[in-house]
Amino acid sequence: LTELVAHLEELNHAITGRFKQLIELNIESLKSIKPAPPFDTRPHFTARQYSELAGSILAIYAGRSPPEQVSASLHQLQGAMDEALQRLATPLDPNLSRSVFLINNYDHIVTVLRGNAADTTAQSIGVDGQRFNSLLDAQRVVFVESELNLHFASLVSFSHQQSSMATPSYDREGLLVDSLIRSFNATWKGDLKRISSDIMEFFPNFHLGNDILRQALGQFVNYYSHLEEAVRRISRSRDVGSSGGSNSSTGSTDSSHGSMLIKTFIPLAAVTYEIKKTLSTSFSS
Repeated sequence: LTELVAHLEELNHAITGRFKQLIELNIESLKSIKPAPPFDTRPHFTARQYSELAGSILAIYAGRSPPEQVSASLHQLQGAMDEALQRLATPLDPNLSRSVFLINNYDHIVTVLRGNAADTTAQSIGVDGQRFNSLLDAQRVVFVESELNLHFASLVSFSHQQSSMATPSYDREGLLVDSLIRSFNATWKGDLKRISSDIMEFFPNFHLGNDILRQALGQFVNYYSHLEEAVRRISRSRDVGSSGGSNSSTGSTDSSHGSMLIKTFIPLAAVTYEIKKTLSTSFSS
C-alpha cells in the first residue's frame, strides 16, 4: 500500500507538472496574438479555444475547487486571455465597436464555462469565470452609455449636468430644456427603433441582446426622468414668478412659457409605453 501511495503521488506530480507546462505554452501563444484584418466584433477563435479548455478543466472538478497549482495556472491563463482580447480590440472604434467585441467575447467565455459547470451558481464557473463575468458587466455599461450618446447625446449630457449642478439657474435651464424638448420630440421614436436594431445586429446571442436592450432602455428612462423633473421644477418656478412678480407682463410671459413646456413635453408614461412596444417587437421569437 505504501508503494502504491508513493506511485500515485509521483504520478500526480508528473501530471501536474505536464499540465503546468501545457498551460504555459498556451499563455505564450496568447501573448503572441496580434490584431489582423478582417476586423469584426464576433467572438475570436482564441476565446472559443480558451473557454473550451477552461470549461473542460472546471468540469473535471465538478464544482469542487481545483488544486492550488491548477488554480494558479488557470488564473495566469485568464490574464493572458484578457490581455489578448484587449489587444485584438485595439483597431476597433473605441466608442462602440470595441465594447461590442469585448462583450461578445466575454459573453461567449462565460456561457461556455456555465455550460460545462456542475450547476449555475457563480462559484461553479470558478474565480476566473467570475472575473470574466465582471468584465462583461463593465463593458455592458460602457456600451449602453456609448449607444445612448450616439442617439440621445443632448439628453445624456443634460442628465449628467443636472446630476452635477448644485443650484440650477432657472432662466438658463429653461432655455436648454425648451431646445432639448423640441429636438427630442422630432426624433425619439425613430432613435429608439435604431437602438433596438443596433443591438439586434451587434449581439448574436439572443438572451444577451435582449438583456442589453432592456439595460439600455432602462438607462434611457432614467435619463429622461431627469428631464421630466427639470420640466416640473421650471414650470413651478415660472408659475410662482407669474403670481408673485410685480411686473404683470413678465409674470404672464413666464407663466405661458411654463404652460408651453408642459404641453410640448412628452410624459414619461408615454415614453415607457413606447419602450414596452419596442421590447415586445425586438428579439421576439
